[in-house]
Parts: sequence; structure tokens; C-alpha cells
Amino acid sequence: MKNVTIPAFAKEYADKTQKRLDELAKLPGSLGRLEDLAIRLAGITASEYPSFPNKGLVLFAADHDIVLKGASASSQEMTEMQVRNFCRGGGAINAFCRTANASCTIVDVGMKRDVDIPGLVRRKVVHGARDFSCGPAMTRDEAMACLQTGIDMARSEAARGVGLLAAGEMGIGNTSPSAAVISVLADMPLESVTGMGAFMSSDRLKKKTELIRHGIETNHPDPSDPLDVLARVGGPEIAAMAGLMIGGASLRIPVVIDGLIATAAALVAEKLFPGVSHMLTGSHLSAVPGHAALMHRLGIPAYLDLGMRLGEGTGAVLLFPIIDTAVRILSEMPTLDSLELA
Repeated sequence: MKNVTIPAFAKEYADKTQKRLDELAKLPGSLGRLEDLAIRLAGITASEYPSFPNKGLVLFAADHDIVLKGASASSQEMTEMQVRNFCRGGGAINAFCRTANASCTIVDVGMKRDVDIPGLVRRKVVHGARDFSCGPAMTRDEAMACLQTGIDMARSEAARGVGLLAAGEMGIGNTSPSAAVISVLADMPLESVTGMGAFMSSDRLKKKTELIRHGIETNHPDPSDPLDVLARVGGPEIAAMAGLMIGGASLRIPVVIDGLIATAAALVAEKLFPGVSHMLTGSHLSAVPGHAALMHRLGIPAYLDLGMRLGEGTGAVLLFPIIDTAVRILSEMPTLDSLELA
């Protein structure tokens, strides 16, 4: 992670935007949390009038061998099936991106098989994360390479003019490494951050939780070393999303985060580069346990609560039109003092 510096949240621009909002032809604060969102974006971008004509989602895909132990009710092959569907434009995330007029970039950072899918960006670091219930998911170098992939993708998106990013993921079984990473780095009870996943019974959830607990005990990840935690019990797409957030923050490009898996990546990014969380924007509160508590701990606000838990970056992209609305009022509404009586 060379040449990465995280700028400070630009409070002076946030204050200017606050003042502008208070002067607009409306009651101060009457647009509620839309105003908070505009102020946060001003501080991230260091612009009194932030604007995002070009928006993009970067979705990282990877597999997880812990699935073979029963950590998910879905088969590992579903990752590739869904990636093929995304590249054809058939996923929920594709529909959301089309609605938001956002680009959708799908990146293979750790899928099990080598696949030739039209539209897929191939940046494979590993052929699936190894089963962390019996050993490290990745080596330290592999985890670092996945982080760098995310940083590189942020820079690539910026080079083609994207000014607002969302981080997405596809990886059957990735709720398990997410729960492990959060439990270790945030010192949260494993039960509070382990979701049921798709089609999971309560018995399977209990088995999943015990597999994750065994993996943590087996690997002894060091809570003071986020890269060690990421390598031992994390996953390629979690690392790459963290990299995207770090890269975006370094460029003052807001990165909107989705649910629990993306928030696990945000936790890693913040632990690696303190201050990153101030440069991120939340989207929705996931229905997955523990998400709201982790967002609160990171100080990242969420603006929607729709009971969603699909992942893919859907909640993040759903916020894009709301972001456009929040920032357009800054330049398109007159001030109260400028109004004239007919």
C-alpha cells in the first residue's frame, strides 16, 4: 500500500455547507438528514458544492472454502453463477445501477475457478479463501495483494471520471469471515454479528457460529494487527473492499458502504488507516444482527432502513439518487434573502 495518505475531513467546507443550507429558502433543518448527508459529503470532498455526475459500483467476487464445512446453505458454485448473471446485467445490483445511472464493474479477486466471462475484470489473487476453521484463509502477502487490488480499482475509477463509489461483494459464505473479522477487531460477541444467511435454519446457524469460533481459536488472529486478522480469518473480497475504501478516501472520493460485509471491510480500512471512516458514507441499516452497532462504533451514519440484507452493494447504490438530491439543493435552491415579492 504505497503512496497512500488519508486527508482529514474538511470541516471548513462542511461548515460552509451548513451555513449555505441554513440560508436557503426554507426553514433551517427542515430537510432533516438530507442536510446532514450534504454536509458530510462536503467535508469528504472538500467542496462547498459537491456534485457527482459520474457514479460507479465496484463489486468484488471471491469464494470461501469454509462453505464446504456447512457454513452456508448455498453451494460454492453459486458465486460463479451469480457473477455470470451480474456480467449479463441480470442481478438486483444491475437494476439498481441502471436506476441510479451508475456504472457496474465486476472484479474477480478470489473466485475458485479461472473463468472467461465477458465483462469480468480479472484481478485474481487467490483461487478461493482457504477454510479458516482449520488454518489461515490467506497468507499475509495475499491479503496485502487483495487490499492493493481495491486501491488500484479506486484509482482506475477515478481516472475515468467517477466521483462517487459504492463497494459491493459476491461470495457465498462471506458472512462467516465478516463475522470473524468484526468479532476480533471490534471485540463484539460472535453471536451478535453472525447472520443466518440465505435459507439457513437455526440449527445450521448454531453450527456456523461454532465453526467461526473454532476458526478464531485455531488461528489466534492478533487484534492489534488488522492485516493479520484479515489474512487469518478474512476473505479476498473483504480485503479488496477495504482497499477500495482506502483508495477512495485518499482521493477524496466518497465511498458508500452497504451492509455487514462491507462494514467489516470499513472496520479493516479504519484500523489500517485511522480516519478512513470519516471519509465514508453509510447507506442503509442491514437486517443482519450487529450491523447498526458496528456502524455506530465506526461513526458512519446510515440513512435508510428497509429491512434489506441482500448484499452486492444494493443498499449503497440505492442511496445514490438520494445523494444527488441532497447535493442539488445546494446549487439549485435560492437563498431566502434573494427572494423577491412579485
